[in-house]
Amino acid sequence: MSPSKFVHLILYIILIITLGGCKKDELIINEDPIVTEDFRNKIIAHRGVWMNNYLEQNSLNAINLSKGLAIWGCEIDIRETIDGCLILSHDSVISNLEIKKHTYHDLKIAATKEGRDLATLNEALILLEEIGGNMVVEVKEANVSRIKQVVDFHPSLKNHLSFMSFSKEICKSLINNELKPTYLLKDNNSINYNELIKDGYSGIAIDRAVLGKDLNIFHKCKNNKLSVLVWTIRNSPEIFSYINLGVDYVITDIPQDL
Repeated sequence: MSPSKFVHLILYIILIITLGGCKKDELIINEDPIVTEDFRNKIIAHRGVWMNNYLEQNSLNAINLSKGLAIWGCEIDIRETIDGCLILSHDSVISNLEIKKHTYHDLKIAATKEGRDLATLNEALILLEEIGGNMVVEVKEANVSRIKQVVDFHPSLKNHLSFMSFSKEICKSLINNELKPTYLLKDNNSINYNELIKDGYSGIAIDRAVLGKDLNIFHKCKNNKLSVLVWTIRNSPEIFSYINLGVDYVITDIPQDL
């Protein structure tokens, strides 16, 4: 073999080794997983317990059902009406009415005509005080100072509420207003860990499709003492696999199936 061919061969081998080393660590779904003793304490009901129960997401009834499951708690979404009322809604519209451009009264009437429940954040917190447990509040679009006003009326829930948002601006405002723990919602793997630490985040809430294909995200968070919530999971083996991996919480649509 000529020296030039030998050099090319060595370079080729190095390239193969390098590419192999760059392969991302992916989650392996175990169909017969080991279930840890405290796995229920890591389960968060996504928008309450609604699936298979014919209930509305983000409704008081869906929140109430979590009481009997002995899980960590619920996740809800909130938005603000034009007159400053914080309501539970994932979508930005109710019956074709844009929430931020209409009053709570008008939205309530529109929801009632559709046979829907329209709960407020204050009502959800009152219910949480009655049934116990915990709640993660995802802030879709709302004034954080108003959120603090409502939360401050429920001092007994201080250690039972967490907050998250896709918006860095909202998250920073939550942190500055001592509404913690606060998690940055992520649906991609572009994560600045140093920035998260500097800005005072407690961790991230990340899309299962992203984390499942790159477990390095989980390891980097743990190395930086950042918590990891994963969303939204709809099958039990995947739930157990993430819990056994060591994530802090799993947000799921099927808490009742466990």
